Amino acid sequence: MSWDLEYDMVIAGSGVGALTAALAANDAGLSVVVFEKSRLIGGASAITNGEVWIPYNSVELEEGFKDSESLAEKYFSALSGGLPVYAQVRRSWLQASRSAIIYLKERAGLRWRVIKGLPDVLYGSTDSALSEGRYLEVEPFDGSVLGSKFEKIQKSLLVPYGITNEEMLKLPSARAYDRANAGKKLCQGPGLMAYLIYAAFKRKIEIFCGHKLVRLIKANHKVAGAIIKERNGEIKVKARHALLLSIGGYGWHPKYSLLYEHLPEWHCLLPPTIEGDSLLGASDVGAAYIPYKVVGGRPGYTVPGEVWFGKPVYRSLINEAGYPHSIIVNSSGKRFADESNFQQLADRSGSFDRSRGFTNYPFFFIFDEQYRRKYHLGPIGPGEPFPSGLVTSSGTDDGLARKLGIPPSSLTETITNFNVFARKGIDPEFGRGTKAWSRAFSGDPHNRPNPNLGTIDTPPFYGIRLTYVGAGYNAGYMVDVEARVLNVSGKPIASLCACGNCVSFFDVGPIYQDGISLAKSMGLGYLAARNATRSAGKQFHEF
Repeated sequence: MSWDLEYDMVIAGSGVGALTAALAANDAGLSVVVFEKSRLIGGASAITNGEVWIPYNSVELEEGFKDSESLAEKYFSALSGGLPVYAQVRRSWLQASRSAIIYLKERAGLRWRVIKGLPDVLYGSTDSALSEGRYLEVEPFDGSVLGSKFEKIQKSLLVPYGITNEEMLKLPSARAYDRANAGKKLCQGPGLMAYLIYAAFKRKIEIFCGHKLVRLIKANHKVAGAIIKERNGEIKVKARHALLLSIGGYGWHPKYSLLYEHLPEWHCLLPPTIEGDSLLGASDVGAAYIPYKVVGGRPGYTVPGEVWFGKPVYRSLINEAGYPHSIIVNSSGKRFADESNFQQLADRSGSFDRSRGFTNYPFFFIFDEQYRRKYHLGPIGPGEPFPSGLVTSSGTDDGLARKLGIPPSSLTETITNFNVFARKGIDPEFGRGTKAWSRAFSGDPHNRPNPNLGTIDTPPFYGIRLTYVGAGYNAGYMVDVEARVLNVSGKPIASLCACGNCVSFFDVGPIYQDGISLAKSMGLGYLAARNATRSAGKQFHEF
């Protein structure tokens, strides 16, 4: 077979795992190329909060926090929910992610720091959880050093990337986008990716945007390369030692997203360029692509007129639903979960009964004028007018209920009871505000006595009919301890590795720990680079 291009390591995608692999392989002496489907670099990693959750990491210990391997193991056991998981795979990428943190600091110039004040998701539920220390983020990156390449970085519409996570936690409404995203200061996901992209540019690693992987080529019992679609046609690219897939989950795929989510409607939070390429690529080489539900579709919405890549921007209520002066109710006007607990909210919003169907669908976000004046709603800052078509409003709660098609007496009763809870600072129904993570991440630190509870009693009253949203990672590849993709028989496919949202959570379990996706992707990318380096007969420097 003739090839148009040849490299030691070929990488599809440009998220945190992909670029970690590119840097590490390049530094080990391999020729590396990165193909990115989008016109922008950074992938899904660049639109996130950029939280990297790694227990017992070097930065945590250097800053004086106490942790241990045994505590980490115990915490991962809690995340498994008692289900069998491939713990050996998780242990492998976890150790690799710890090494990657050191490597990226020493060789790529990443300036890590602990996100102080942010506890593990299960803090308060298990004694292996910590109140702070395991979450890492990067120091702000000065985007001006990139020059014209600054415009090549994927910016986030979903996070206030002009401020750090730690700064965000201290503010009652951090996501006033017109103020937080001004200038070229990059933090959170865009900041993390800016460090990696800058390091790649300095090394002159080739990154081709607008290049889509369309098919894997197998020869001599291994993945030998791929067909890449570019503007002028298709090219064949040979991967001498490894091909790494970091091309996201099923995302915007019109059919498979609903099949893997098992919901009546569902929309992807990530850029529309993520549309199931990993699933389609699996069929080329017999890779196992398995369903593994870790986070159900959670309540979200779209702001009319807000688009990226020509399609609507979908937003999660992961922060907004936990702020005071708001609740989420079903079509009967009843609350059904702790709105500040994203995992419980996701699980219960998708509750299904064989005789009654989806018991809490459709569902609605209800809030009052106090909320509007104090807090953001996506890109809309406190006190700013809502765009036409986003909210339904009324001067009374029963009037709002009629407009939304909710039984008025039921919604009035729910709000009346909730106001009693809010004044006392205790939610006896669902325990809103009792989780440390919820208080820190989605509460108002200035609201007393409970950062997640506030009365809904100031007109006008507002409502939004919600939809299900998610990142599309409830299915994906299985990999081994070297990040190699497994086939349907459980055997590794030679030369094919994967990281990011195209890898399932078969190794962790069904309870999602915020920040684990970036850590896992980074670790698997590092393992893939090591695997490629050893295949090339070169030395991989361990950190």
